[in-house]
Amino acid sequence: PGILEETLRTFLHLAPSEKIMHGSDADMVPEVMGYCASNMRRALSKILEDLTANYGWTEKNCTNAARNIMNKNAKNIYNIDV
Repeated sequence: PGILEETLRTFLHLAPSEKIMHGSDADMVPEVMGYCASNMRRALSKILEDLTANYGWTEKNCTNAARNIMNKNAKNIYNIDV
């Protein structure tokens, strides 16, 4: 989780959230996939709280970034209509 947080923080400082997508190397084991998604949400939450408190991000900025990273970008890249 620590390396994930550092990596994600760096990505968010270098690129817009429309260029970042969550992914994991979890195979088709539901528990592992859930664990990876949970780690990502926790790391993203900590980073977005910091960006709000210290860098002037609004709640709307954070919500949009989280949606982009966790699902919207994947839907766009893979042409998923849900």
